[in-house]
Amino acid sequence: MTLPASRRAIRLATPAAALGCGLIASGGAGLPPALSIALALATIVAWQFWREALAENNWDLALAGWRAWRSGEPLPALPYTEPGSDAHRLSIAGGQFRDFARRRLIPAYGPIIGGAIAALVAAALLGWALGPWALALSLAALLSPQVAVLGRGLAFGPGLAAADAGLVELGLPFALGAGLLAAPTGAQLALAGAVAMAWAGLRAGRNPRVWQAGNAAALAVLAAGRHSVGAFLFALCWLPQLLGGLGGVSRHAGRWLMAGLLVASIAVQ
Repeated sequence: MTLPASRRAIRLATPAAALGCGLIASGGAGLPPALSIALALATIVAWQFWREALAENNWDLALAGWRAWRSGEPLPALPYTEPGSDAHRLSIAGGQFRDFARRRLIPAYGPIIGGAIAALVAAALLGWALGPWALALSLAALLSPQVAVLGRGLAFGPGLAAADAGLVELGLPFALGAGLLAAPTGAQLALAGAVAMAWAGLRAGRNPRVWQAGNAAALAVLAAGRHSVGAFLFALCWLPQLLGGLGGVSRHAGRWLMAGLLVASIAVQ
């Protein structure tokens, strides 16, 4: 399922804002060059397209179609291939897959597969260009949606999907911005994990417990780092969410979370 352009723009705004907050958090040492910021922005865009291709399309339908597929001429067999051998069965399966890809997979999923490959290559190359820290985060962003897809149908599948959204859409972009110029501090990494947890609570069918735990963790990070003003202002951003949610998740919780992240980013510089 391809997202509409308007919804994709809104979806991309969240990681872009998280990247900006990460840059603010690292601002004590000065801002990175404009080219590095542009490459970082392109990197997180590639992460989002990769995640959308893997985690937000019905690959189970394609897999079910492939399992039921029986037509297609076998591929040319290797010399001395015996009937019934593994090589012979591989030749048959390869021919069936070629026919399935030509007649069903490419017509239905061609643009999605092409976009996913382009996003994969772009994320890897951009991460390599930005340095070891960015490359490590790119690998995490590329692996996270795959874990979520493998967990579909399992009892903890929704939790994996939520964690994937929290990481790729908020936590990892913030960590990339924080470590773009110098190694991120422990407080910055802990804050990235906390807001990723809170965002996962919003994206997992609005899970109040996960959402509140993420906000509480972020507040604890600020308090432990003795950022008293930042902790107070973050608590003020959290308070409307608590009052508006009345034990659930308020309608504008995401906006208040981003406001709190901005305040926290200034505090942990």
